[in-house]
Amino acid sequence: TDALEAFLSKQTSIKRVKRAVIFAHERSRIGGVENQSVDLIASIGSITTDAFRNVFTSLEEIDVEKVIALIKRDHEYWEKGGKARR
Repeated sequence: TDALEAFLSKQTSIKRVKRAVIFAHERSRIGGVENQSVDLIASIGSITTDAFRNVFTSLEEIDVEKVIALIKRDHEYWEKGGKARR
């Protein structure tokens, strides 16, 4: 399993981490996509609130600040050369 997903599932009620790739440059264009391994691919100019809602469920029941802090902690762990968690 994904290390971040496993870490968050132990610390929160999150059981699956959904992923998005957003191309932020105004001239970004998305061509054909094969073997997509993320939940959403969009350019900043084409993404709509409805498209985002269709992919990502409501975060109302999740402590967003806690999740952000945990993700930052996880990133710091890996940046310092952390070993894979089991």
